[in-house]
Amino acid sequence: MWGIFFMRVPPILISTSNIMRRGSMRLQKPHLAVLGLTFLFSAIPGLAYAQDGYEDQGVLEEVIVTARKRAENLQEVPDAITVFGQDQIESAGIRNFKGFADLTPNLSFQEGFQASTPRITIRGLITPQVGDAPVAYVVDGITAATIDFISQDIFAIERIEVLKGPQGALYGKGAVGGAINITTRSPGDDFEGEFMGSVGNGDSKRATAYVSGPIIGDSLYFTLGGTYTDFGGLIKNDHLNKEVDFDETSSIQGLLRYDVTDDVTLDFRARYTDTTAGMAIYDLFAPVENLDQSYDKNLPNSNILGLNARNILDLSFKLDWNTQHGDVVFVAGYGDVDDNAFADLDFTHDPTFIDEENYIYFFAQAQEVLIETEVYTSEIRFTSDSDGRFNWQVGAYYQYRERNAVFNLWDDWDGVNERDRASFGPVPIDEFLGINDDPYYETEYVGSTVDKNISDSWAVFGQMNYDISESFELSFALRYDKDKRESSDWRDESTLIKNTYSEPQPKIQLSYDINGDMMAYVSASKGFRSGGFNESRQNIIREWDKEVSQNIEFGMKTTLLEHTMTLNAAVFFTDTDDTQFTRFNEYEFTLENLNIDETSANGFEVEMLYKPTSNLRLNASYGYVDSKVDAFTEMDLSPPVDDITGNKIPGVFRSNLNLGAEYYMSVSDNMQLRFRLDYLRNGPIWWDLENEIKTGTTDFVDARISLVAEKWILTLFGQNLTDERMPTDAFVQDSYAGTYGRQANRPRYYGLEVRYAF
Repeated sequence: MWGIFFMRVPPILISTSNIMRRGSMRLQKPHLAVLGLTFLFSAIPGLAYAQDGYEDQGVLEEVIVTARKRAENLQEVPDAITVFGQDQIESAGIRNFKGFADLTPNLSFQEGFQASTPRITIRGLITPQVGDAPVAYVVDGITAATIDFISQDIFAIERIEVLKGPQGALYGKGAVGGAINITTRSPGDDFEGEFMGSVGNGDSKRATAYVSGPIIGDSLYFTLGGTYTDFGGLIKNDHLNKEVDFDETSSIQGLLRYDVTDDVTLDFRARYTDTTAGMAIYDLFAPVENLDQSYDKNLPNSNILGLNARNILDLSFKLDWNTQHGDVVFVAGYGDVDDNAFADLDFTHDPTFIDEENYIYFFAQAQEVLIETEVYTSEIRFTSDSDGRFNWQVGAYYQYRERNAVFNLWDDWDGVNERDRASFGPVPIDEFLGINDDPYYETEYVGSTVDKNISDSWAVFGQMNYDISESFELSFALRYDKDKRESSDWRDESTLIKNTYSEPQPKIQLSYDINGDMMAYVSASKGFRSGGFNESRQNIIREWDKEVSQNIEFGMKTTLLEHTMTLNAAVFFTDTDDTQFTRFNEYEFTLENLNIDETSANGFEVEMLYKPTSNLRLNASYGYVDSKVDAFTEMDLSPPVDDITGNKIPGVFRSNLNLGAEYYMSVSDNMQLRFRLDYLRNGPIWWDLENEIKTGTTDFVDARISLVAEKWILTLFGQNLTDERMPTDAFVQDSYAGTYGRQANRPRYYGLEVRYAF
């Protein structure tokens, strides 16, 4: 496991001298990385003490996080963490994953084929749409088992923590790029609540309600909340003359908390979400240098309106027991997702494409994807008392996940006029079971693919922190994950395939408290993402291997200008073996997961938060990552993939810049005006392995103007005010015909919101 300390680091960023070797891996000492951070912060001590006469300062409040599964000051944790508190969530209008991803350096969230297949990228590590996301997504201690649970709206949130860099030592398999730790609001002794309603363009309506308080004295408490969204859409299908990005979602969640004694607390949580939304909002195009240049001419024009209906159930239980030796926490959860999707497969209303010279016959088709996922999880951990120089925690984790998927395919004999799911009729049972193969094509039904996928995994983990002195802290964590997986088409026993994937994930950190307001750290860690199986089809690679990443990071955290500014920075070097990537297999018209032999993602990020006065708050962040393919063995694929060594990793923004300002102005003794402006610049980004599809740099501007009173807030908001257009997904649809698929982002969106709290 100690191989994590010997990894490839590009000579363009660091000195090539002093190379340490061990086996086939090597570590080149990153002198320039350290020098860069030293230069960046060289003038900081002067800044920290030169402002004794500074007037009207708005001191930043201390931020407490639970990133290492214990309460700590953000500026004292030797990890790169972006935090959004309750006030920031409200003022920035954060409603979902994308809302905070846009404000976090080296993190992005792009919508995919449907809500359950988004593209999440963190520090150059991507989401294979068939496998697991590169981050662990944790809500109140429960880790989401699949990406389906990530794409829900969030509300009644107290704090969002974005941890960057491998976090597998504590958060387990899948946390190769980081972890999202979300804490919801807790009920207290006072009865309180709030209501929020908004209207906007695209015939948008949204309402959220939340109430909490005591039920029985000081022992039994509750929280109850719900949200409803009705969005008509802003992207039109040019052929059907209908909006395609519509969304109707309702969700309800509740918490029951019982303080058994002063030392024992029980939490019961539940959430149910029901969604009907548009999907597969693609248009076909010929490649251009910058994909966002031709959106005015290219709109979705298929003859089938994509429809995604899904419901999600989350149940969880948590026990907190404070003993004289430390804290015991036990959590258990159950999740169920039913996801039904129906859409055009050729993304046009052209019934046929025939190239007789090259023997290409392409017919209009329709697709249906039915997925049901059930998950059981549990975790127990024991955390020591944090008063001494030596602190530790140990724990164990278990998860069982079963995913059943059915993919149905139809020919669309019409191909031009509007079709819905009912017009294709039911799936013929005899043909589905293979009893009658229908050789004469008496119906439009072509066939079905069935996949039953089971994951049975467990892990043990531990962490220790030791204060070597008043200034130095040494931290070591280790986790071992083992994941047994199997996949089969239950109609054919010969398709059954099994394998077990396991990996130790160590992490070691050394931090140095320079003067109480400055802390420097270095860490080395390993991340692990489990392997798995593609559907059983003729032209599909059946299995993809586990992904293992090794990371070295140098960072510094500072508090400046008499605690009115924080300035944090990190430099990271990540090497990954068997990087998982999903491509669209145009022969089988399905997604296929593959492995890239070796990739690297090296970069840095800087974050600043400054409150020069009590009514002005400024934030800025910049992230940069150079991600590329270092080694690739050509595989016998259909269609083939040429040598892509040296290409950029698809789906990764090279850089992202965020600038934000928030200003309060009093208009009366009990009323203020609040102005907030956010600017985001990101790109460029490549979308495919061959680096044929590219989007250049894009700029987005969001703004919010609020009238703030003691109990209510009235807000005028706007998102993407410049109406910037770019794809959120793009892929090779037919390499022979030279057509590519592209899905558009949301155009300019604006509206009015009212919030009332009591």
